[in-house]
Amino acid sequence: MDIDRLSEGVDYEFIPSPSDENAWQVRMLTGPYPETVIMFDKLSVDGKQELINFNFTIVESPDDITVDDSDLQAVVGSLLFYILEDSLTNQTAQITERTK
Repeated sequence: MDIDRLSEGVDYEFIPSPSDENAWQVRMLTGPYPETVIMFDKLSVDGKQELINFNFTIVESPDDITVDDSDLQAVVGSLLFYILEDSLTNQTAQITERTK
């Protein structure tokens, strides 16, 4: 058991986007940014460098933060890792080709 592992329903939750029925937002429940809601934009995989590139927006937050905050970026990167790991393990991920 990994005590540092983030868990859906404990550390974060998905909430439907009010502006896009196919999109979800993520509310952080624990950690340094509780009640901060983010939305991931496009994700891309760089297979050569073994990197996942992503963008996100802050939908709402009780804190005065921006997407340029390096601590927030690290937390969101960890959050994305656990979301992707869970969705691939549970076969709930929807992976599509890049649209231009």
